[in-house]
Amino acid sequence: MLDFIGLGAQKSGTTLLYEHLKSVNEICLSKQKEIHFFDTDIQRDYNMYDKYFLHCDDTKIKGEITPAYIYFDDIPQKIYNYAQENGGGIT
Repeated sequence: MLDFIGLGAQKSGTTLLYEHLKSVNEICLSKQKEIHFFDTDIQRDYNMYDKYFLHCDDTKIKGEITPAYIYFDDIPQKIYNYAQENGGGIT
């Protein structure tokens, strides 16, 4: 289960944020910045999404940063659905 998702305007420092958060011991980010899982029209396969975080230790805070999520009206609902189906909340 993911703990947070970072979003925002492109060219607003999200890459710098991603690189900084990668250096924090208590945080584990997806190996790839900008997964674009929630802004595509593919079938929602949460197991596929969770594979982006298999390298993460369960004791760490897990997150991803995809700035483009901010531009789609349906993204909050998709993220909410993911959180509900995985028994947690995303900040």
